[in-house]
Amino acid sequence: THCIQQELDLKSARDNNVAMQESHSLELQELNGKFNEEISQLKDETHNMQKSHVVELQGFNEKFAEEKTQLQDEAQTMRSDYENKLEDLTNNFNTRTEAAVSKYNNEIEELQTEHSTSMINLQGLLD
Repeated sequence: THCIQQELDLKSARDNNVAMQESHSLELQELNGKFNEEISQLKDETHNMQKSHVVELQGFNEKFAEEKTQLQDEAQTMRSDYENKLEDLTNNFNTRTEAAVSKYNNEIEELQTEHSTSMINLQGLLD
């Protein structure tokens, strides 16, 4: 009977061992399933974040391009305004200079005419 009891104990221990192995195997499968789900979820979240960042980056690039174009347009307008003002100043200077030269030449001519007339009168008096 002692041998039979040992065999029963041994069989019971084996059965318990098999049950524990099956239980551990099921737990391991469950953990692997959860792990794979989490990995899949993380991949999805990472992919969505990357798409979101790409869209955000495209938005920033578009805004940068718009601002760059706007600054270039403003610089061109300022350059054009500067060139127009410079042209106006140059024309104004040239006009004023020409007027002053013309006035000076007219005054010289008038003085020469007066001088010639005076000399003719003086010559007439002397004769």
